[in-house]
Parts: sequence; C-alpha cells; structure tokens
Amino acid sequence: MIKYYPHSDIDKKRWDNCIARSANELIYAYSWYLDRVIPEWDALVLNEYQAVMPLTWAKKRGIQYLYPPLFTQQLGIFSPNLPSAELTHQFLGMIPEKFRYAQIYLNESNPVKNDTDYLMQLNNNHEIDLSFSYEKIYENYNRNCKRNIKKAENCGLEIHSDMTVRTFTEFVKKNLEDQLKQLKNKDYQTLTDLITYLMNNRSGELYGCYSTDGALCGVALFLLTQQRCIFSVCASSEYGKQCQAMYLLVNNQIRKYAGSGKIFDFSGSNIEGIAYFNSTFG
Repeated sequence: MIKYYPHSDIDKKRWDNCIARSANELIYAYSWYLDRVIPEWDALVLNEYQAVMPLTWAKKRGIQYLYPPLFTQQLGIFSPNLPSAELTHQFLGMIPEKFRYAQIYLNESNPVKNDTDYLMQLNNNHEIDLSFSYEKIYENYNRNCKRNIKKAENCGLEIHSDMTVRTFTEFVKKNLEDQLKQLKNKDYQTLTDLITYLMNNRSGELYGCYSTDGALCGVALFLLTQQRCIFSVCASSEYGKQCQAMYLLVNNQIRKYAGSGKIFDFSGSNIEGIAYFNSTFG
C-alpha cells in the first residue's frame, strides 16, 4: 500500500537506505539533499519503504502545489527494483488532492503510459559510461571538442581544487546573473549551504580554472555517488569562454574517473547550445 507521509513522519534512515539500494539511485533523492534544497518536503512510501517518492511543495496565496526545487534535475520514484509503468501511475494517483497543481521531474527509470491524462514532456539527458580507459573515451570526443581542449591548454589555463565555497557562489552569481535572473539571494545561500555539506561529506567536488595571471575564469561543481559523477553547476567569465575553460574542466573530471565504472552525467539540457556542448564529448 502506498501511503502519504508529511515531513515530520518520514523515517529518514529507512528513506536513505531505500535510495542507496535503489537500482535508479540519484543523489538528489537523499533526505539530506532534499532537506537543504526544500526543507518541508513530504513523501509517498510503498509498504515498509520498498519504494519512495518525494513530494516537493510550496504554498502561494494559500494554494499548495508541487514543483521541482532548484539544483535538482530528477526526482520521482526510487526502488531496488525498477518501477513499472503501473507502479509509476499508482504513485502519481496517490498524490493528495490538497496539492492543486503539480510539475514533477520524474527520473529516467520511471516509465509513463501513453494513454494518460497527464501533460508530459520528454527531456534530454546526456551520459558517458566511465567503465573504459580515458584513451578509449577520448577517441569518442568529436574534433571540435578535442580542438577546444587544446585551445584551453594553449591559453595556459590551469585547474585547481582549493577554491572556497564562497568564491564559487560569488563567481556563479557574477557570471550567470543575466541568465539566472529568477535566482534570489536566498537561493545563492541555499547553494552555499548545499555545497558546504557536499564538500564536508565527500559528496561533491569543486574546481576552478585559472588564467596564467591567476584570474579565475571558470568554475564547476560535480556531485558524487557510488554510481555517478554529475556535472551540476558551472559558470565561465568572458575570458573563460574565449579560452574554452569549460571543456578543460569537464575533460579533467572525465579523465579523473575514467575506468571507475561510474556514469558521467551531464545533467542534460533541452537548450540547443548546452546539448551540443555535451554531445561533443561523445
């Protein structure tokens, strides 16, 4: 039986155990991650935490609704056995009526029937299997990707991992403010708190790309689990864009985890330019 649990009733130890054992494990679904991006989340739980689904909600003008929180690409249903389309619809059907509207990013392992009343959109994701050697993976980079990595190297760019969380968030805010106009100061504080936790618990890695004169020109946050390395938040200065800093940052991380058996997850995108960038890595 699927039951609704308000936040205060969720057994987070059992919840996190279910996520860790899930065939479709994602870092976004752990209780500690959700607590930092949307503290008052609720849940749907099958029997004794055999399968779970977070309900991330907010209230506006007295109306409660479900929405995907920031810095969280996929949620949905998680289980040691991949959910069937039938189970997916059972979970969706158990969402309490008090949530008047819902926008939910299901994960890639949640099949949805075609004959449904839900309005659906298929989103892109991009992944690389890191079971192979770096040399083998590099062979699949396209010519433009290899050329841009070489350009970054010829510019003398260097990558360092000793950047502070504050430096990272301030650089992101400065260089992405035009693209992320919807983000408020509290959202940057949420990002700061999340990254601090990730770094303290070895679940994240921060890298900065520096010019020959020591100027920071590109940053990237990667999320880590046993199964995945996820390319999460990134930004480049104008000089970083000219010298292709982001190609160097991603290539560095792929080289680091090549042969690990992890999946390198680009977090996908429906934006043509970002999707092209991802695709050049094969």
